[in-house]
Amino acid sequence: MNGKGFRYITITLKSDGHCTVQPGLSVEEGIKFPENLKIKGTCTQATGSAEMTSFTGMPTYTRIFFSSIKHGSLKTTWGTKDVETFTDYQTQDSPNSGGKITTETWKGSSWLFANETATNVYYKKIYKYDNSNAFISGEFEIFIPKDTVLPAVLE
Repeated sequence: MNGKGFRYITITLKSDGHCTVQPGLSVEEGIKFPENLKIKGTCTQATGSAEMTSFTGMPTYTRIFFSSIKHGSLKTTWGTKDVETFTDYQTQDSPNSGGKITTETWKGSSWLFANETATNVYYKKIYKYDNSNAFISGEFEIFIPKDTVLPAVLE
């Protein structure tokens, strides 16, 4: 399980010769997140790179998902394949005192996340602009909830 991003893991050998990997899926079925993963950071401009400021849990996955958004590509390498990590872009503008706030949101790609768990995965960027529409500040958050399933192998 080297490189899978967990701090600890429990492997149980079953009587039929297969094993289950904590928190309960077999390697063939995928890898289930044992805790929430949240990555937060800042952006110095509306387009361009981001900087991570905090994260919770699983350092390997933090690196993988931060690297997928760091330069705006929304792709990462999973095993030997390039994979789209986030998709279904939505944007919303809200008036703010002295300007506006723009929120951009992407959902987890169903290619990478199992369909039933992808619905709660998101990547969100929030930008603040002044009255002249000049960029003031930006922040982002990636959230992958506990029990989200990732494939062990991409087909």
